[in-house]
Amino acid sequence: MKKLSLKSKILLGALLLGSGGATANAINGKVVFQETTYNWTHFNTDGSPSGLFLLGATISNARTTLGCPGLTNIVCASGERVSGSGPMIATIYYE
Repeated sequence: MKKLSLKSKILLGALLLGSGGATANAINGKVVFQETTYNWTHFNTDGSPSGLFLLGATISNARTTLGCPGLTNIVCASGERVSGSGPMIATIYYE
C-alpha cells in the first residue's frame, strides 16, 4: 500500500475534523432549547390595531421591539405561535 504524502495527510485530517464538527453541531442542534416564536400584532393603548406587525419573534424580543415591557391590563400586542412548544397565543401588555 502506498504511503500518503504530507499534503494528503493534512487534507484527510481537515476532512475528518470538519465532518466531526458538523456531526457534533447536528447533535448539539437537537439538544439546544428552541424558544417559542410568534407572529405579533401590535395594538394602540385604546385597543385598536396600530398596523405594526412583527413576524417570528420571541416574547422578550417583541416586548423590546414593540415597546411592551409592562404587566398592566392594557394589551400591547398579541402573538400567534409559529414555532416551539409554548402557548398557542401570547399576550404582552403596556407598562
